[in-house]
Amino acid sequence: STDSSGNQGISSDYSFVTIKEEEEEKPGYAEEILQEGEGGLSGEGFEIVLQAIEKIKNEENYATIKEKIKETAEEVVSPPTIILDSADVEVGTDYAIIPWETDKESNSIVSLARESDYDEDADDPYVWKEGEPDEMVLEHQVEVNGLSPATVYHYQVSSQSSLGLTGRSSDKTFKTKSILPEIYNIQIVKVEEESATIRWTTNVPCSSIVEYVNLNTNEAKLEGNSSFLTAHSMRLSNLIFDTYYSVVIKVESEEGEKAESEPLTFITIKDEYPPIISKVNTESTLYPGSDNKIQTIASWVTDESAQCQFFYHQGLVTIDEPQFLLKEEDFGTKHVQVVTNFLPSTVYRFWIVCNDEAENNAKSEDFTLLTPTQEESIIDIIIKNFEGSFGWLKKLKL
Repeated sequence: STDSSGNQGISSDYSFVTIKEEEEEKPGYAEEILQEGEGGLSGEGFEIVLQAIEKIKNEENYATIKEKIKETAEEVVSPPTIILDSADVEVGTDYAIIPWETDKESNSIVSLARESDYDEDADDPYVWKEGEPDEMVLEHQVEVNGLSPATVYHYQVSSQSSLGLTGRSSDKTFKTKSILPEIYNIQIVKVEEESATIRWTTNVPCSSIVEYVNLNTNEAKLEGNSSFLTAHSMRLSNLIFDTYYSVVIKVESEEGEKAESEPLTFITIKDEYPPIISKVNTESTLYPGSDNKIQTIASWVTDESAQCQFFYHQGLVTIDEPQFLLKEEDFGTKHVQVVTNFLPSTVYRFWIVCNDEAENNAKSEDFTLLTPTQEESIIDIIIKNFEGSFGWLKKLKL
């Protein structure tokens, strides 16, 4: 080097060696060897792996490679592992959504059976299957529709890999939700001085409680029916005349689901409605003997306490004044009358007249009945047979 004044300096001698340029790996070579073919490697890749294994002389390295191959093989040929939490199952009244996961791609199948149809000892205890047999995924979900409400179902999920290996869960259960009760068509069909009759319907069988409150005194009372019905009727009695009442209907289904109506208000008024006569029924019995006595039992009900009287006449056309039984002495809602003077094999027409305590009268529709046929004695049957063959026996009198 030389400075500005021309003075020059020279260094000692030095040396260096250049590095040899490494050969670049052909692009895509590893990918070409490892590309999938039969068994997971291309043909060339498979041969290279075999040659590499054959060249291993160190026992420790050979044991390591052997263990690695064993682990990989077990993973490849093992069935999918099912990861299922029954708490994740979503249920409705008529459906269920069942999710699960697997450690390898596989299809999604759910086997199901009602609890009543599930046979634990059978080779296949399930009745039907749902799912996606051709879709290979890690996250699975099967929706099952058309189920029955409030019903227990057994189920098992299974997933099959592309190698045909199937993983299955243990048997599990879920229960569909019950249908919530709903109250429809609430009607106060009859209000009297000291009572009121309420009717309503529910979409599922329910027991019922009616809570009614005297709005003057705030006194609350309950009237209930433990029978599970869809058509309901309740008569509230011992009310106070000319008083407002508030009514709430409470129902409960067989599955314990509950519903409650909005409050309904009415006032007790003078009774101007006659009793309603229904469920009229008759049953006649023939008692054998010299007079072949007929006994007919007539029964019916009224929607409120009433006194009733039974009227009848022989034949379908009224000619004379009708006959009748004595009027009931007591008021009631269930009525029974017994007739003992009907003739065998005879048509009768009858009807019923009732009055409540407010002297409101009601007459039923007309009904007809045919009394039983008089039975023939053995002697009568023998004589008829002989009369058919020998006319002269008609003059014979026994």
